[in-house]
Amino acid sequence: MKLRLEILAVLATLDWVRVEAGAALEPLQEISDHKDFKKILRTKTNVLLLFVESTRSAKPLISICQDVASKVKGSGSIFLVNCGGDGKKLCKKHKVDPSPTIMKHYKDGDFHKDYDRKENVQSLTNFLRDPTGDIPWEEDTAAEDVVHVTDPLNLSKLMKPGSKPMMLMAYAPWCKFCKIMKPDYAAAATELKGFAVLAAIDVTRPETSIVSKFLNVTGFPTLFYFENGEVKQRYEGENKKDDIVSFMRNPVAPPPKPVEKPWAEETEHVIHLTEADFDVELAKHRSALVLFYAPWCGHCKRIKPEWETAAGELKTAGVDGILAAVDVTKHKSLGERFGVTGYPTLKYFSLGELQFDAGDVPNSRKSEGIVEFMKDPKEPPLPPPPELPWSESGGDVVHLTEETFRTFLRKKKHVILMFYAPWCGHCKATKPSFEEAATHFAENPKVAFAAVDCTEQGKLCSQQGVTGYPTLKYFSYFDKEQQNYREGRDTKSFIAFMEGLLGIRPAAGQAKKEDKDKFEWKSVPGGEHVKVLSQDNFEESLKSSEGTLVMYFAPWCGHCKAMKSDYAAAAAALHAAGNKKTFLASVDCTQEQDLMKKANVQGFPTLKFYKGSELAFEYDGGRSKEDLLAFALDPKPQQRRPAVADQPPANIGFDWASLPGGSEVLVLTKENFGDALQSVDAALVMFYAPWCGHCKAMKEAFALAAAEVKTGSKSGEKLAMAAVDCTVDRDLAQTYGIRGFPTLKLFKKGKFASDYSGSRSKDALASFLLNPAEFQRKQDEEDERRAKENEFDWKKIPGGENVLVLNKDNFVESLEPVEAALVMYYAPWCGHCKSMKNDYALAAESIKKDGIDTFRFAAVDCTVETALAESAGVRSFPTLKYYSKGKFVSDYRRGRKRDDLVSFSKSPPSPDSNQEDFWKNVPGEAQVLKLNGEGFHTELKKHEGALVMFYSPGCRRCEDAKAAFAGAAKDLKSNEIDRFVMASVDTEVDGQLAQLLQLAGKPPSFLYFHHGEHLEDYRGDHERKKFVSFALSKVGDKANSDGADVEELDWPAFPGGSNVKVLTGDNFEKELKALDVALVLFKAPGCRHCRAMQRDYAFAAQTVSEQNIPRIALAAVDASLHPKVADSFGVEGFPALKIFHGGVFVDDYHGDRTYEHLVRLLIEETGKVKRGKEEL
Repeated sequence: MKLRLEILAVLATLDWVRVEAGAALEPLQEISDHKDFKKILRTKTNVLLLFVESTRSAKPLISICQDVASKVKGSGSIFLVNCGGDGKKLCKKHKVDPSPTIMKHYKDGDFHKDYDRKENVQSLTNFLRDPTGDIPWEEDTAAEDVVHVTDPLNLSKLMKPGSKPMMLMAYAPWCKFCKIMKPDYAAAATELKGFAVLAAIDVTRPETSIVSKFLNVTGFPTLFYFENGEVKQRYEGENKKDDIVSFMRNPVAPPPKPVEKPWAEETEHVIHLTEADFDVELAKHRSALVLFYAPWCGHCKRIKPEWETAAGELKTAGVDGILAAVDVTKHKSLGERFGVTGYPTLKYFSLGELQFDAGDVPNSRKSEGIVEFMKDPKEPPLPPPPELPWSESGGDVVHLTEETFRTFLRKKKHVILMFYAPWCGHCKATKPSFEEAATHFAENPKVAFAAVDCTEQGKLCSQQGVTGYPTLKYFSYFDKEQQNYREGRDTKSFIAFMEGLLGIRPAAGQAKKEDKDKFEWKSVPGGEHVKVLSQDNFEESLKSSEGTLVMYFAPWCGHCKAMKSDYAAAAAALHAAGNKKTFLASVDCTQEQDLMKKANVQGFPTLKFYKGSELAFEYDGGRSKEDLLAFALDPKPQQRRPAVADQPPANIGFDWASLPGGSEVLVLTKENFGDALQSVDAALVMFYAPWCGHCKAMKEAFALAAAEVKTGSKSGEKLAMAAVDCTVDRDLAQTYGIRGFPTLKLFKKGKFASDYSGSRSKDALASFLLNPAEFQRKQDEEDERRAKENEFDWKKIPGGENVLVLNKDNFVESLEPVEAALVMYYAPWCGHCKSMKNDYALAAESIKKDGIDTFRFAAVDCTVETALAESAGVRSFPTLKYYSKGKFVSDYRRGRKRDDLVSFSKSPPSPDSNQEDFWKNVPGEAQVLKLNGEGFHTELKKHEGALVMFYSPGCRRCEDAKAAFAGAAKDLKSNEIDRFVMASVDTEVDGQLAQLLQLAGKPPSFLYFHHGEHLEDYRGDHERKKFVSFALSKVGDKANSDGADVEELDWPAFPGGSNVKVLTGDNFEKELKALDVALVLFKAPGCRHCRAMQRDYAFAAQTVSEQNIPRIALAAVDASLHPKVADSFGVEGFPALKIFHGGVFVDDYHGDRTYEHLVRLLIEETGKVKRGKEEL
């Protein structure tokens, strides 16, 4: 029967899923008393408060919230607060002034965030179902051309006879492969708009679970192709935009997969054993190595030819021994008998008796290693025991989880908290110092040093804005004060930071003499003019001058040392200028802790400006001599960032509201970007970084322009100046290809229109939006003026006549005849371009004199040749690109001095380079996979994991890193870790590949790929053991046992264990469909955490069984034996617990794994199913 008709037939029996049009909804419960508000937060974990100016003005939204409240009943609550009525006091207490509405969300009794999504039923419902999760795909503006299916009825409408061709993507919000594919799928939907429909459905929702059943979705993402309303086939092609578009325009069925012959039918030298002849055959041989395998196992397929080759060599050499193999999928009793828990497993026998496991035999998956072993079979040494988790290794560091985090921090006055990952090299380096500091304060009840493992507590780390490891934060009574810890990571720095907070004065002689000596001001030129303040002279010295800038420092502080010479030089310059109004002074906080405490100094260096003896403000400007001198001559408050306590640490950007006109700057984030830009006709968006000097220099002009644009539009258009902090919203920066700061882009009705490359003055910025024609006229005049005053008249620069000046007319014809050329893309106003122009011209002259006519230095003025710059992907100046016979080869990333340029010109990389010169004579280089652009993705798709080093041959950092990288490749190979490879790409040969992957910064770059998909960058140290550790972290948890001596989970051995339903790949779907509720544990042999929870899990299974509740169970899957099942549900680590209703996956369980919590969870899930049946 047609699937469309099946779904419609089922829908006829599911009227209960629809709310009747005239059905009355319960009114929102209104609260006005603060005590009621506190009670709600104590008793409910997921609360949304709707604050309204008046119930009349907010009537539409109140109606929407009523509908949402009915949908999320039991999992979330919405309450109404009327600030114009009885709730006026409550609104005032919470400083809420709605005009006309504001919605605030509270989670687990604490304020979580202001609601910032669309105000409709679907968006609010999605938010309350998962308030900490990502914005649902259907609300993503980049996917507006994807048809989002919300329920079976919605799907049936798309499946009408005669409808357009359709592809349907069944996905899960948590599925990482789905997330990777989404941008390509959305882009394909846009390109195919009008020709075909690309739809998507989240099949993890209760209302869509029936679609999952009918389509038999067992993994994510799964794509179906529909034609004339019927499913024709599953799409099994590549998940890239071009591949999807190509398929939809020519939907060809995939060719039938070739049937693979059983190994036993095509073997030549390997003996294949069965249950019938196993003991008899092995009893004949003094030496036998047996391979237990599964035909579908990738590692087994790779070892098969090596096994055959080795068996032949043993026979030829007359070695007394055989190689045998057992297909465990056919002869399961042999697998059970010898404890086979993963594939391939190697075991060594003599005269029919098992002697030892051979999985750890060196090079045992290569023919040469197998032959070597069989010539002299010896038991390999036991592998070293795994390193204990930090939380289990003892010590004075307190290890926190999501359950203990808030409770513990609320009891402590001073806590330094370290968010870490076990594989992180910097975390391991910090750990000993952190532990020593914790021991130092172990007896102080006010102080604690704590840690959170982000690989175990990912949700908690995400809530705390952790984006890298280690992240260190300071807490005082949890939310009384929070800030990033920015001091040193050595023991002394941790202790000094805490002692500063505690107001402890170091004991006599405790401060190291060498540290004190290092900060003697008199030893620095100009330092004699820095006033040294103490408790004795502080007040008197400050009263004697109109203004004093005081630097509070610690002698051990690196930042203090770095600015010492500039501070002294500024003091000397003031003295030389005869300035008597403002002085520069200093306080050594290790000696003057009373002064430090009085000034509330939290970190070093801290600079404060005093008028007389009264504190005026804190200095937050630049720390160079010029910045300090400019301030001292005209002391004014600097623009400061918002206090840490006022906002999350991650969102430290420009404080636009404090600038004149800055309140009109539209501050954009990834949450509001699309909606905000669509609400205006045109917007000029500044992508910036708070630390960027050029951004700081133009922010005031940008803010003033925003005010002028807001009030100056005469056409009635809504115009705006907007800003994105790229250090916070990195995804936005990546989406729009931001490679330098500031970058300005014009958007019209939410769509990117063009880049802005004009002046950064207030008038130019405002004119660009208000009067584009006048702006263009002035721009043309400016270009003409610059051309006349052009400092880049190459003929006037010594050696410049040898630089080939390119334009759109001569670009191709000039470069095609040249074997190699370096092209400098520049702007005449660019300071860096001016700095290097002389070296560039002299380099051109040098090779001319040396008679090198196969290489040319060329230049393009990007202010004139804008089309050339755009086609070359130029984002900043100067950009240097290497060409061979007119074709782009790579970006030039070496030095910009004359000698560097000449060196490059004399031996430019060949476009056909095979990387041999770079890796020559490096130990382990044979194990590094050398890649090029042509087969890059095809090759990487073959490997589960790959770390790729993108290098430049002339780069010193690349030279320093290559030995460690190749050594790591050798270590992985010798330990037979075949699923992970170390690979390399020469960016000077494959520059287009580097450009495609948006590599930024100086080489080398290290990118991690999973089956050909780029998932993350490696940012650790360039050390051999760090590379190996990173690789193991990616394949470690799911690695098969390979015969390792691990303890299997034996359920019947535990009380109640017989009640745990054991699932396999064969019975998984059938068993779960027969159950209303099931909690499934995905486990692996050797997993400590799995063993730790086994007793509670078995006891909980017994309790559920004794209650005689039908169709409820706790189940378990051994992922090492059934990896396909684990992969289909996105299992990436163990243990993993997942909840199923009627065989359909509902949610992951991340709570406590104790008996009480497991039983409570099953009871709650049973209640949900029961309520659903009652409604039905």
